[in-house]
Amino acid sequence: MDEIKRITEKINNADAILIGASNGLSITEGLNLFADDAEFEVLFGDFKKKYGIKCILQGMGARLPEEEKWAFWSRLIADNIKEKSFGLDGTLEEKLKELQVALEM
Repeated sequence: MDEIKRITEKINNADAILIGASNGLSITEGLNLFADDAEFEVLFGDFKKKYGIKCILQGMGARLPEEEKWAFWSRLIADNIKEKSFGLDGTLEEKLKELQVALEM
């Protein structure tokens, strides 16, 4: 219990908290970087056909011509950031509020 109090105090006194997460967080929010599924086919089927890219992660690291690279990235951003609001959706916000409430107890 002392450990929880100590951690709670550090969190409450922090200027900011950086939360790091692996691909599990993005998958939970609906963005699977490794999937060669129907959603990937709809969004990046042309890249798959032309360059053999089979998932978002491959596309992010692919050595594409400059114009194609930015087409890939802009499509990824428009679909996943703007439309789905990753990081700002209710799920993450609710979890952070739950954590805040728990820390205040």
